[in-house]
Amino acid sequence: MSRSQGACAIICTALCMVLSGCRTSMPRVAAHYDPAIDFSLYRTYEWGPVSVASTEQGRLLDRRIRAAIEDRLAAKGFLRQSAASPDFRVAYGISIRDQTIDTLDDFYAYREAGGSGNVVNTFTEGYEQGALRIEILDPHSGQPAWRAVVKVAIEEVQRDDRLGDIIAEMLQTFPPRPAP
Repeated sequence: MSRSQGACAIICTALCMVLSGCRTSMPRVAAHYDPAIDFSLYRTYEWGPVSVASTEQGRLLDRRIRAAIEDRLAAKGFLRQSAASPDFRVAYGISIRDQTIDTLDDFYAYREAGGSGNVVNTFTEGYEQGALRIEILDPHSGQPAWRAVVKVAIEEVQRDDRLGDIIAEMLQTFPPRPAP
C-alpha cells in the first residue's frame, strides 16, 4: 500500500467513526394543512380509520400510537367524544419497508430518521424504515384538513421513550396558526 493510500484509509476510517457517532435529535416532520379551514372551531374528536398490521405487534403498536396521540391532543385541550358529531376525526397509518444504504447520503437519511446503527452494519444489512402519517379529517367529507408525516428507522419507534416524542413533534404544528 502506498503512503497516499494509507493516509486515505486512515481518513476514511476516521470519517466512518465520526459518522457512526452522529445523531440528530428528532426525525424531520413534514406537515401540511388546508388554509381554508378554521381550526379554532375544533374542540372534540373521534378516531377515524387507521392502517396498521393486524398482528400482535401491530395491535400493541396501535395502542401505543393511539395513547400518545390522545395524550398530545388532551394537552392541547381537545376532548375525545364518541358522539355522532365530533369536530374532527383522527386517522393514522404506518407503512414499513426494507431500506438499503448505498451512499453516505443514504446513511445521513438513516440518521435523520433516528437510526442509531453503526455505518458498517447499516451499509451491509440495511434497515427497516417506517413512515407514520397522522391526519386530521373533516368529519363530514372525510377529507384531510391537516396531515403530518415522518419517516423513522423502526428501531426508534420500538423504543417506548421515543414514540411519544416523535408523535409530540408531529402534532407540534396542530392546530395550525392562521397567517397574520
